[in-house]
Amino acid sequence: MKTKTFCPEKFRAARIAKGFSYLSLARLLQKSEPKASKQSVWKWETGKATPSYRYLLLLSAVFRKPIDHFFKSS
Repeated sequence: MKTKTFCPEKFRAARIAKGFSYLSLARLLQKSEPKASKQSVWKWETGKATPSYRYLLLLSAVFRKPIDHFFKSS
């Protein structure tokens, strides 16, 4: 059975494609619950952390991509 893991590279590509910096994306995410810091965004992008499901829902809406877009099969 294949499991899906968060793909930091896809997240980074989506952030850059939309023209967001770490800080601008964090500021946008701080306007809704839960709030995200610049460090959180950096950790997601570097693979040091995986966003929670609630953040994935927000990121999916911000980037207009399905949640599955941010995952890779392993």
